[in-house]
Amino acid sequence: MLCQLISHYEQLNIEKHLMEGPLLIESEPLYLVWAFIPDSWLHSIGLTYWPQKYWAIAAPCYLCACLVFMIIFYVAYNFTITLPLNSVHTIKDEHSRSVCNDGRPPGAIPMLGDLDISAVNKILYKHRIIFVLHISRTRLLGEALYLGLATRAAFVLRLPAMTDHDIIMSNEMVPFVDVFWGGGWSACVLRIQRTSRPAWKAPLITHNTRYHGISSPIQILPILVLLVGAHASPVEGKCIQSPVDRTDQWFVDCIVGEWGDWSECSTARSCPRLQDYNPSTHKMSAAQWDEGRVWMQHMMLRKQAHFERRRECVESGGCQELLAKSSSGPAPCVNGNAGEYPCRNVDLLSFISHDDLGPQNNRREGNDVWGWYDAEAQQEYAIMGLTDGTSFVRMTNPEAPEVLAFLPSAGGSSTWRDIKVVGHTAYIVSEALGHGMQTFDMTRLRSMNAPYEVVEADAHYPGSNSHNIVSNEATDYVYIVGATRSTPEWLTCSGGLHAVNVEDPAHPRFAGCFDIDGYVHDAECVIYNGPDLEYVNQEVCFCYNEDSLTIVNVQDKTNMYMISKVQYEGYQYTHQGWLTTDHSVLLLDDELDEIYSSDKKTKTFIWDIQSLSDPVLKTVYRSAEDAIDHNQYVLGEYTYQSNYEAGLRILHVDQDNFDLEEVAYFDVFPSRTTAEFAGTWSNYPYLPSGNIPVSSIDFGLFIVKADMEAMKAASSKTHAEKSRSRDLLTRTKGSSCPPVKETQQCDATC
Repeated sequence: MLCQLISHYEQLNIEKHLMEGPLLIESEPLYLVWAFIPDSWLHSIGLTYWPQKYWAIAAPCYLCACLVFMIIFYVAYNFTITLPLNSVHTIKDEHSRSVCNDGRPPGAIPMLGDLDISAVNKILYKHRIIFVLHISRTRLLGEALYLGLATRAAFVLRLPAMTDHDIIMSNEMVPFVDVFWGGGWSACVLRIQRTSRPAWKAPLITHNTRYHGISSPIQILPILVLLVGAHASPVEGKCIQSPVDRTDQWFVDCIVGEWGDWSECSTARSCPRLQDYNPSTHKMSAAQWDEGRVWMQHMMLRKQAHFERRRECVESGGCQELLAKSSSGPAPCVNGNAGEYPCRNVDLLSFISHDDLGPQNNRREGNDVWGWYDAEAQQEYAIMGLTDGTSFVRMTNPEAPEVLAFLPSAGGSSTWRDIKVVGHTAYIVSEALGHGMQTFDMTRLRSMNAPYEVVEADAHYPGSNSHNIVSNEATDYVYIVGATRSTPEWLTCSGGLHAVNVEDPAHPRFAGCFDIDGYVHDAECVIYNGPDLEYVNQEVCFCYNEDSLTIVNVQDKTNMYMISKVQYEGYQYTHQGWLTTDHSVLLLDDELDEIYSSDKKTKTFIWDIQSLSDPVLKTVYRSAEDAIDHNQYVLGEYTYQSNYEAGLRILHVDQDNFDLEEVAYFDVFPSRTTAEFAGTWSNYPYLPSGNIPVSSIDFGLFIVKADMEAMKAASSKTHAEKSRSRDLLTRTKGSSCPPVKETQQCDATC
């Protein structure tokens, strides 16, 4: 009987069809025969952890033992299952430079589809059996154990009984079938892997696993599985060209679950509309006690703990949605998605992964982004902050951006790095101890080409840590803010405005302190041209000081003084904001109000600042998304908000009514939208082309472009959507996935 099963398996002739082109596994019944073996049995006979040099002996022994045990248990249980198959999954040839018209490269293989849930459900619940096979370098094992505990009906099967670490000869094409079911979703995926690793490289079996902190008491059961009754045939696909390089490897992009139900139809804002709501505010005197610094320390500890948990989760094989992605090319926004990314009126032009932004660093994360337009050479650049340094990207051709240079951090790695440009020089600060301020002459990039080179700063302004840097190109000043650790050469200014004259970029000079209101988290400094005549043509900074909006006259750097300080109802962490073009309205974001409130909707505080000495909070805009707001920038009639897991959100500013209306978005973190610190950190909407670099904490640099005509049309009417999502079950590092969220336009009003 076993010989008959093996002969059926050989009829697949996987390698022959693989060489001919895309492969289709037809939806015929799939017969699986299995046995299960407690790993303790194999361990007791010494087959689990043999030294590497003895694997040539151990591996055949292992297979023979599996075969014997399989025969024993097959005879004992006489247990064979027929599993009907339906829909399709895909596999991707990462060696190809082309992408097919449905998003797959040539050689992409429509796969065995989802299992018939009802049939499997009856079988597993009848026998109360949990089948688990260790699948190395994926989270399927943890998922199966977790779901097994929850449902007592989950299994993972593989053909043949080898993990990625097992008996795979050098450059051999090896077919696998992974079957996974549990909790109402399923997947059955054929995988072809070309490997160049030597045989017998690592242990077969892992004994212990943890999933989201849950220790599983269930032993891992290696299972030998044979496939019968399916056959393969080649199919064709039309392709378009893509500039994205691929690695020489076959692998499954990812496995996703079934679509959930559609949500209720809702507008892009929370209902009811809140423009008639008048939140209370009250004036304050300068800080007698630096509450802002305490809040900042609390915020940093919270973020650091969050990021560390994510790193540990990824490194332990979990958190598949956070695995690194490969750089990719353009994807227009069609029917609510640009490739795998939910969108509205925003196209993806390209994506550059963290790995491609600088030297290899498995713990790299993104933070700030800024831009620069070289008017002389007519070139556009993005400057991307990373935990370990700064990356400089030419994005004149946004569909084929070039990473030109990487500037290492001056003081070690840090989650926080911030960049501004004055003239042709970039100024970079960080929370890393001893970092000070780096300067980099952007004109050096004119002669550079990809691949990137590691560069040194042109100058270094001595100092220690700081949280942010503010620039005013009109005055040739930058303001370092959030400095907390003094050195003999470094005045922290109590974390307030540390003014630096950068008229000579090679020799930045200290110009003065504003320190009477304590810690400043961020600020916008302008030559004021608004309705308050007393301050017209003077340099004014609008500071976001953790617990207040503080407005400061900085015209005289030796005598900077506070114009006003206002606290507002519901403040938690006054983070950042931006002025409208006429300097009459200010938009403010509070980073922690979504976390510490039962209402997790993203909020924007809209201020009337016609009188700088008496700013008035007029309304609070509430988005329909549960997400934290971070950085926003106003250009013309629109504000461009980086709202963490909700992605880039573009809203029309109705100054007359102190209101906002969302007109576009691009979600860089499609797997979920919650009030947590993932997704986008910042964006830069000021390049002449209209192309927008968007920084992702988790993945890298996105370059997108908004459809301005569609945005104008959208600003005059209410937009409503309904959405549905599905779980990302497992994903290979560097791969792309089909959408896990999709939307449909619908009719709804507030």
